[in-house]
Amino acid sequence: MDTEEDDQAQRRAIVAQAIANVRARGLEPHPQVLALYERYAAGEIMRDEVQAVMQARAAAIEQGNREQKGKRD
Repeated sequence: MDTEEDDQAQRRAIVAQAIANVRARGLEPHPQVLALYERYAAGEIMRDEVQAVMQARAAAIEQGNREQKGKRD
């Protein structure tokens, strides 16, 4: 195996573990998250890009939750 194949195999293993961790909590990853993970596994984006997108996604979800709570109060 060459380095690129090794890197891709390692990225795929990281993705598989991340998905397994989510499912172990009884949850299912969102399709957009799975697509993001696939792009990472394929080598299209780097880990720091995945982290940035996931952080932005979490912030947007948190903001939406705050807005919903404000409407109920």
